[in-house]
Amino acid sequence: MHSMLDSLGEATRLTDAARQSADQAVVAANETATAVRETTRSAVYEAKKAAQLFRAEVAAMQDT
Repeated sequence: MHSMLDSLGEATRLTDAARQSADQAVVAANETATAVRETTRSAVYEAKKAAQLFRAEVAAMQDT
């Protein structure tokens, strides 16, 4: 009986450790996704800004 209780206790401990690890993995994945979104948003903004400058340069060259 004692051995079964020890085994059950160990299984419970391992299950809790696995749950905590999974929770930490979810947090890390969410943080990574947020960072990717922010980086993408910034890159799109910079690309749009560069395109506007390029169009302005082209327009200025066509006016001359």
